Amino acid sequence: MKKTFSALFTGMLVSAAFSTFAQQDTYAANVNPVAFITNYPPRTELKASEVNSNALENFTRNNKAVSNVTWTSSGTVLSVYFEKDGIKSRSTYDEKGKWEYTLRYLSAKQAPYRVREAIDTYCPGKTIVQVTEIKKTGSVYHLVKLEDATSYLTVQVMNGEVDLVEKVTR
Repeated sequence: MKKTFSALFTGMLVSAAFSTFAQQDTYAANVNPVAFITNYPPRTELKASEVNSNALENFTRNNKAVSNVTWTSSGTVLSVYFEKDGIKSRSTYDEKGKWEYTLRYLSAKQAPYRVREAIDTYCPGKTIVQVTEIKKTGSVYHLVKLEDATSYLTVQVMNGEVDLVEKVTR
């Protein structure tokens, strides 16, 4: 439980907002994990010439051999969606073009060994559905969507520790 509030909140927000996890109607009817987000500005696709030069330079310097690059703007936030080594990703930059975080969407096979090992140890019998790697300055952690015959779980794996973020009964 040594996780910072910021990392946990970010993880929960990312998990709720970007989950592609299949959910049953009863779950969707009873829980609205993004209800607290109101008046979220729509995303606008940008041409490379419209992107903040600092963000573009940072992205280009740190991401070689990428494909399917799409820049978007939502309010003061810039995001770039891309693929690298077959992994879909998104990096986000502030209004000054400073990098904030990167999300990578991994399958169970693409997940780092230490993450799979932690899940096998602390969540035996659960199947990994999706792994979201969250990289922020100074930290990397993973939100792992799991399922079994009776429930869906989201856990956070950081430094070998596994913490429950959400559990939903089928």
